[in-house]
Amino acid sequence: MLVLALTGGIAAGKSYFARALADRGAQIIDYDVLARRAVEPGSPALNQIIETWGSDVLSPSGTLNRQRLAQIVFSSPHDLSKLNAITHPYIGKLAREAEQATYERNPNGVVVHDIPLLKGSDVEMRAHGIVVIDAREEVRVERMIRERSMSEDDARSRIARQLPAHELHASADVIVDNTQPKDTDAVVSWLWDHWINPFTKNLACQEKLPYAPASRPDAIKLVANTAHIQRKLHNLGISCDLAESNTSILEPVQPLPTDYKIRLHTAGFVPVGEHFEIANPANHLSIWLNSK
Repeated sequence: MLVLALTGGIAAGKSYFARALADRGAQIIDYDVLARRAVEPGSPALNQIIETWGSDVLSPSGTLNRQRLAQIVFSSPHDLSKLNAITHPYIGKLAREAEQATYERNPNGVVVHDIPLLKGSDVEMRAHGIVVIDAREEVRVERMIRERSMSEDDARSRIARQLPAHELHASADVIVDNTQPKDTDAVVSWLWDHWINPFTKNLACQEKLPYAPASRPDAIKLVANTAHIQRKLHNLGISCDLAESNTSILEPVQPLPTDYKIRLHTAGFVPVGEHFEIANPANHLSIWLNSK
């Protein structure tokens, strides 16, 4: 099963892309929905929130007053960090359960984690591919004023509190410039037909199939994110350096664990002859086990 992470800043258009991918057959794990489930009445997370900020954050019915809590945490980075520390483990558990359920229904399907806060999450290291939806700040501010009835100052303040674009891009395999919404349908169609489908087939077949994509829309940038792939491999106990003679080849720097094939499969690599290649059809990064 292909596991993707979809992320992006506020008002960049991530939710539209999630719906469009769902229309094409992807199973979406919506972290906004999971965040609400994690703090349902009686949940450990809600109990911890009450212990931290008091019962004033509850509505008369006993549910979390999200607006009241937002007023507290979005005015204090310290409080926001505390809230994330409470809720993220529970949200992550729900996400892993949803992913496993999807795999059991369709082991050769596509699951997309629609996740606003990807940085530092386990999904950042588990996803086979990461798609970042971006748009110019002025466009995002305009959308927030028009669609969310926010003031310009509030909109800019919300954007300023989020990760800057270059940090989101640091783990991306695909960056989409969604500044021009009129291009969105063509962008989603290209991603589905010429990146996601081939990616899924490579993983299902456990081989790197021939790849001849149609011309790519200008709004799509494909990234050969070797540094992030190295971090993922290291997280799985496989440390690699780039070969001196070829920047598309990784070489292990220590003996491989006996179950290295399983770990490479988990990282999204497929066997190609005597080596392994990343299943991402637009990336030709390989691991050579006997290159010396």
